[in-house]
Amino acid sequence: MEVILEIGTEGGLISIQRLHAPNGTWKFILTIDESTMAAFLDKEDQDDLVKKYPLVDSFEEAVKLMDEFPWRKMYLISVHPDYAEFIRKEMKKS
Repeated sequence: MEVILEIGTEGGLISIQRLHAPNGTWKFILTIDESTMAAFLDKEDQDDLVKKYPLVDSFEEAVKLMDEFPWRKMYLISVHPDYAEFIRKEMKKS
């Protein structure tokens, strides 16, 4: 898997990775990782700190999944150069 986008949140990280599917196409997965909060939570509250969404067929679909979060107002950590222009335009929508 290759990291395409990383966004810093108050409690962790939102990221999109890509991987080669067996047919040679790219698939994308959105991950919400709040594991940095584990030290502040009781054991029973530490479940589900990392959420992986189902694979999607395009980067644009993965970005659309992020719209349930105010990601455009968060801290952009990194973006793959092939997707930088798309993310720049998306960030302007905020």
